[in-house]
Amino acid sequence: MKRFCLLLLLATLTIAAFAQNYVDIQMGGLRILRIRTDGGHPNIQARADAIYNELAVILGMSSLKPLDFTIRDDKKLKDVRCIYVRNRLLVKVTPADAKVAKTTVNKLALDWRAQLQKKLPQLNAQPARRAPQQ
Repeated sequence: MKRFCLLLLLATLTIAAFAQNYVDIQMGGLRILRIRTDGGHPNIQARADAIYNELAVILGMSSLKPLDFTIRDDKKLKDVRCIYVRNRLLVKVTPADAKVAKTTVNKLALDWRAQLQKKLPQLNAQPARRAPQQ
């Protein structure tokens, strides 16, 4: 059911992306990130789709905590920061992202990580509870 809702949301965002120069990454009524550049993908929507695919996996993880969100340098690209959630790459913050946001790559990475730390745990799937033993 969760994946069906995600696919429905992706279809809606695809239509909206053609009418504007950004894509809002939204789940559960919360705007998580606003993507304004392609970040190395063929276009902005392709980047958003890649983020949604990772979010589908990440939100299936057990209880997320602020320390699960880390920022690392990209191993190949200079001046690119990567935001990971428990060793899964979620999004890269590029100089183009920073330029559009009128900030630095480091500051934007910190801002995006803060948004993710605040919002993803609210959406995070809770682990299944065991039935009481009799």
